[in-house]
Amino acid sequence: MRLELASVAPLELKPDPWQRLLAIGSILSVIVLGVGLFITNAANRHQQEATRRQQDLAAAGQIADRFAQAIDQLGQAGADKIDVRLGALYSLERIMRDSAIDQPAVVEVVAAFIRVHAPASAANPIAPTASPQNFRVPTTSVDIQAALTVLGRRNRDHDYLPHGLNLAGTNLGGANLADSQLDGANLDNADLRGAFMSKTQLKGAFMGGANLYGSTVSVANLSKAFLVGADLRYAKMHATDLTWADLRGADLRGADMLGAALAMADLTGADLRGAVNLTKDGVRCAKVDDLTRLPDGITRPAPLNDLELEFCRFS
Repeated sequence: MRLELASVAPLELKPDPWQRLLAIGSILSVIVLGVGLFITNAANRHQQEATRRQQDLAAAGQIADRFAQAIDQLGQAGADKIDVRLGALYSLERIMRDSAIDQPAVVEVVAAFIRVHAPASAANPIAPTASPQNFRVPTTSVDIQAALTVLGRRNRDHDYLPHGLNLAGTNLGGANLADSQLDGANLDNADLRGAFMSKTQLKGAFMGGANLYGSTVSVANLSKAFLVGADLRYAKMHATDLTWADLRGADLRGADMLGAALAMADLTGADLRGAVNLTKDGVRCAKVDDLTRLPDGITRPAPLNDLELEFCRFS
């Protein structure tokens, strides 16, 4: 006996139009929600940007007001206004720190203050035969010293000075410039007698004709500095970097050159008579000529051959 299964008609599922409408409605609501969020975020960003611009404008206005007030205070002359001028200088320093874009203007103003109020004078020249025992270290006024301190500890990355820091022809005798950032500064004909310049950065500085009699420039960086005709008599130059420095016609009589680096320095026409702690090896890699005057006991180095010259360049 065979059992035969009756054929069953295929089950036909018809979509529910209400479910389809619900699905479409859900998709549309998600799209609307996304568009709404996008529009809201865009509006928020626009509002935030507008608020930021307003804050920047307000900050710039405050800095401009502070700058104008500091300039007014810095211009107040007289011994009884020294505190006002000091406040102005430190206010300008704060502006440099708060606004890098304003640093060049601040540097120019402070440097001009020094040039105007501390010009070098030819009234007190040092005689060619002057003895260090009779030398009295000059004093620097409190506000000029404060101005130098402000300039010396600035962030040089924000300078953007087309002509560099200009302190040419200034009277900085006895000033404390230790650890100051003065690379590339113009100090031509500046009076730096007795100045304390330990660890001062003066790479590439212009110091032609500058008077550094009795100054302390130990462990300072004077690499590639322009010191033509400078007076360095009795200067303390322990471990000073003078590599590639231009010392043509400079007066270094009695200078203490202990550990000073003179590789590739130009000493043509320089006078080093009486310089102490200077060895023949110390001037071996320097450029000298028949007019270079060396301390007793140090023979004039012979011109370097190409191999020796290359060694000196990279030593």
